[in-house]
Amino acid sequence: MHNLKALEASYQDVTALNDKLNQMNLELVAKHKAVMKKERRYRVLIEHMKQGIFIFEEKSGEVGGQNDFELIDMNSAMKQILSEITAITGLDNINDLQMIKEIKLLMALSKKGTKLFTDSITKRYYQIEHEHLTDREFMVCVTDKTQLYEKFENRRKQMWDLVSSMGKLVEKRDLYTAEHQKKVAALAVRIAVEMGLSSWRIESIYLASLVHDIGKISIPSEILVKPDRLAEIEYELMKTHVMSGYDILSNVHTSTPLADIVKQHHERLDGSGYPLGLKGDEMSLEAKIVAVADVFEAINSHRPYRPSLGMSFALRHLNEFKGRLYDERAVEICTELSNRTPWTLNDVEQYFENLVITSNVSPE
Repeated sequence: MHNLKALEASYQDVTALNDKLNQMNLELVAKHKAVMKKERRYRVLIEHMKQGIFIFEEKSGEVGGQNDFELIDMNSAMKQILSEITAITGLDNINDLQMIKEIKLLMALSKKGTKLFTDSITKRYYQIEHEHLTDREFMVCVTDKTQLYEKFENRRKQMWDLVSSMGKLVEKRDLYTAEHQKKVAALAVRIAVEMGLSSWRIESIYLASLVHDIGKISIPSEILVKPDRLAEIEYELMKTHVMSGYDILSNVHTSTPLADIVKQHHERLDGSGYPLGLKGDEMSLEAKIVAVADVFEAINSHRPYRPSLGMSFALRHLNEFKGRLYDERAVEICTELSNRTPWTLNDVEQYFENLVITSNVSPE
């Protein structure tokens, strides 16, 4: 009797366990269906995206060697992009494509990141974003930015043409100011390059320097070319050229801070400058660089009321007041550059031709 009861109890336990296993199996089937449904949904989404998608798997290299990445999947948009590239390059092995090499390098360097990539053969521009999916898999998103980039480049060209036209306008009225602006632009760009600033900031400095005295078109010619030192009232009138230049440029829609640089190029670190009496970090670095180049060229050049005071005098003045009136690093670089062949505008334009201007702010 005891054994029978024990057997019945065991049977009940087995039945309960079986019911529990059946329930767990039903739940697993339901979860699997849900996962499959989501997978199909995401697959449809990815397949219909205009953005190209790669999936790479990281493969362990030989002992001491670098890991490699194997392409294991891609969506339709990516296949279309690759077909266009291979049609131009004639390369059948996609691992030989410049884009794939760049992507593998990016994945080897970091688990997540974004970079603008220029294909030198197809002349197209792509934004590449990569991110870890699992321990061994990466997803790479490739977006063709060519149209956007070309639109941005057209806007840049229009801006350059506008600045060039403004420079010619100044030249027609005051040849000294026009030549001075060109010299300041060449020196300011050289200082900015040596500082390691981004191409976008260097371009801003260049364009602003080329028109930093545009406001002088509002100053009477007899004051601009006066062979004697200006009287106090004339000097005060001359100082208004800064805000006149700002007013002109503030109405120009541009992605670079031209107007603000022009407004600040006569400010000084200790607040003794004009028109706003800004101090220290209230000034932009771009304006500080233009200020140093402006003072150097003004002292080192002939003026209507005096001959050049010479490079040595200009450098002594800047170094005497660096950290007080002028940015210390900009003065130090200006001093170093005095021993090298100075850049001309042709050198500056060659520098920009060798660059792909993407700016800190992406052209979006």
